Amino acid sequence: MADIQRQAKVSTLHKLYGDRYNQAEATCLLKHHDWDERETINFIQESEPRDVRKLIQRLSGNETSEIQKDEDLVRSVTKGLTTDMRQFSCSPCDQVWWRTVPINKPVSKCKLCKTKYDPVPKEMMWGWAIFKCECGKEFSGFGQMGVTRSECYQCGLSPYPSTIRPPNRRRTPKSKLKHKCDAPDCPGCGHSGNDTEEDMVKKCVHPRSRVGKPKVMFSSEAHVSTGSTISSFRDQDELCSAMYNTSLSSIRENLK
Repeated sequence: MADIQRQAKVSTLHKLYGDRYNQAEATCLLKHHDWDERETINFIQESEPRDVRKLIQRLSGNETSEIQKDEDLVRSVTKGLTTDMRQFSCSPCDQVWWRTVPINKPVSKCKLCKTKYDPVPKEMMWGWAIFKCECGKEFSGFGQMGVTRSECYQCGLSPYPSTIRPPNRRRTPKSKLKHKCDAPDCPGCGHSGNDTEEDMVKKCVHPRSRVGKPKVMFSSEAHVSTGSTISSFRDQDELCSAMYNTSLSSIRENLK
């Protein structure tokens, strides 16, 4: 399943149960049910809130392995840092920015509309990418995590980015080879016109490709203040109501 499809399911679940489960918790529940959206919703509706919460807390014990895959976060933890550089975006204003924010409460405000946003999920960030190919070669260029792949000029394989950095932290190019990713609108991809439906949703993030086009590749979620950085661990019993007893078809209609 494509990362874009998975993120869409996470967004659907988060919008439906936004006051009960944040995006990380929604992802946790979907993963547990093999990304079956209907099965996940049925489980939430048919279970006691405290049982769902216990499952999330138990599954969250596996988060350590995920953190170890995040090079920037590992570096921060190793150095004893409490902040992290995160990407934010405001779709209505078509603004993209990076901010150093507290790890436990990453929030930033759009300078134009003053709306507060949560960061772009790390699996959807875009910018200056580091690629690590199976052949052992490491190279860099513009890309988006889990979406665009860039060709390795040493072996011809096209890996996904392993890390995304702000463009101002880019490395000095070691060669004069042109940017080439697998997005149909990439100026160096040699578009054949035989793209699959999944390929067509890919967009080249190179600044040259974005001229006259939207800069936001993935919209940040508007931040919902809970008044506490650990609010997701509070008892959810008082949040249960008939509003959550709905069908998947009605969810789709309401989200359109």
